[in-house]
Amino acid sequence: MPIVLLFFHIKKIKPENLYTKLLIIILFITAARFCYVIFLNPAVDPGIRNCIPLRLDAILTGVVFACLKINNKEIYDKLLTKNIIVMNFLLLIIQTFFYIIVLSIRSHF
Repeated sequence: MPIVLLFFHIKKIKPENLYTKLLIIILFITAARFCYVIFLNPAVDPGIRNCIPLRLDAILTGVVFACLKINNKEIYDKLLTKNIIVMNFLLLIIQTFFYIIVLSIRSHF
């Protein structure tokens, strides 16, 4: 992660472009983890957390929030409102159900 951030710093990327690029990287890593679990992990081993490259999205999420807190305090404060927190909680529940469905589908094969 430091190398990625150093690359963005050397290229002198503006903060708003930095957020876009970081979010694209987060989505790419998340998609890679999803594909790994679905296609390459026949036992649906929950030990995916041990595969560091597939967990970099969690680190990048923290980087995005740190950048927001430093560079865009008003956006950061909006993200901490009650409505956003409730929406994120609902998304977490949906993601959990999706994971359970994927596990049940995989167990039939």
